[in-house]
Amino acid sequence: MNEQSQNLTIIEVIQRSEVYLKKKGVEFPRLDAEWMTAHAMGCSRLDLYLRFEEILAPEQVLVVRDMVIKRGKRVPLQYILEVMDFAGISLRVDQRALIPRPETEYLIEVLSDRLMSDFDGQVADLGSGTGAIILSLAKRFPKLKGCGFEKSPQALELLKENRDFCQLSDNVRCKQFDWNKDTLADSSFDLIISNPPYLSDQEWKETQPEISGHEPIDALVAGQNGFSDIRKIIDLTTGALKPKGVIALEVGIHHPERVKKILENNFDVSIVKDQNNRDRFIIANR
Repeated sequence: MNEQSQNLTIIEVIQRSEVYLKKKGVEFPRLDAEWMTAHAMGCSRLDLYLRFEEILAPEQVLVVRDMVIKRGKRVPLQYILEVMDFAGISLRVDQRALIPRPETEYLIEVLSDRLMSDFDGQVADLGSGTGAIILSLAKRFPKLKGCGFEKSPQALELLKENRDFCQLSDNVRCKQFDWNKDTLADSSFDLIISNPPYLSDQEWKETQPEISGHEPIDALVAGQNGFSDIRKIIDLTTGALKPKGVIALEVGIHHPERVKKILENNFDVSIVKDQNNRDRFIIANR
């Protein structure tokens, strides 16, 4: 897309962007082009379909162009837009933390179906990152009290920003926490939920450039073929649950049976499939 282009309609900008992104190997070039164009215009993506023949201002064209160039370098779309919707809330996202995934959003739906509508328990989110899990739960269950635990100082700052952005400071605390060093108080929580790093080194090498080139590796990769952090969380959380408490974990597709075997002596354990019919979540009831 020529930066000197004038009198381009919305549809022309989208089409030119799509061609460029397709050449760069972007998976969904048309969709991404629409999202970036809508973002530059300050409207919803669906609104574009009613405005295809509208002429973009030259400065808007340049904004789209700059975003498209970044996307062509395989910068994740969410990092470019700097905001995303997740399970009913809007989150700020950038390279300080992992981009929340649809699988994790599905876990929120699973838990929401299992919790009582007036749930008012204490909730811990271990490895909170953007705060997607704890903040979306707090929005759905206004009586709960939660804490987002995060090791990375940079991610912790993003978590706090999102908590304030979602106006949930009365419900959610934020705490720096390293599960390799720190401990949780005994019998403190009704629900402990975590989406820990669970990729192996080999799986990391096979990820798309958007992941391997831009997202924080510490939030994705764990030792022992992706199992070391899962094991640590199991050991850490067992004593921190109240009677009848629940542990909810998102794990790698090779881990569910191994996790179930560890937990089933002390918990009623369910393996729950994700939206793609893969074993993905562990729900353990004390």
